[in-house]
Amino acid sequence: ARMDMKQMKKEAIEEGFEEGKREGKREGIKEGIKEGKIEGQKEEEKKEKIETAKRMLEKSMPIETIIEITQLTEKEINEIINNK
Repeated sequence: ARMDMKQMKKEAIEEGFEEGKREGKREGIKEGIKEGKIEGQKEEEKKEKIETAKRMLEKSMPIETIIEITQLTEKEINEIINNK
C-alpha cells in the first residue's frame, strides 16, 4: 500500500505539472494574439499619419504644423519628403 501511495503522488504531481504547462501555453498564445493585434493597430495608425503628412506636404503646409498635427517626428517627415 505504501508503494501505491508513492506512485499515486508521483502521478498526481506529473499530472499537475502537465496541466500547468498546458495552461501556460494557452496563456502565452492568448497574450501573443493580443500583442499582435496591438502591434497591427499601431502600424495602421502610423500609416494613416504618414498619409495625412503626405497630403499636408502636397498642400505646402509648414513642417512644424505637420509635426504638431500628425505627431510624427521631423526625421519621419523628412523621410517622407526624400522618398517622394
